Amino acid sequence: MGAKIITPFEEFSRAGVVTYSLGTYELNQLSYDAFTKAGIVVSHRYVGGVGGIRISPHFFNTEVNLDEALQVQKMVFNSFPINSG
Repeated sequence: MGAKIITPFEEFSRAGVVTYSLGTYELNQLSYDAFTKAGIVVSHRYVGGVGGIRISPHFFNTEVNLDEALQVQKMVFNSFPINSG
């Protein structure tokens, strides 16, 4: 999908939250706005110039919840001019 995962991959550094970026603040903001419109709670965070969309999938989320979040993200990513082939 073109996202860069910011959350560490190493097992000892993993967390229950995932932060990723689609490359620009503007695209991340479009994603945040789309998630909000769809009723999906995420954060748009930056610290020291690093950050992006922060999502917190946990045991109480269903596969349907995760699929909905992925669909929203794909829609935003595909609608951005540089990504729509």
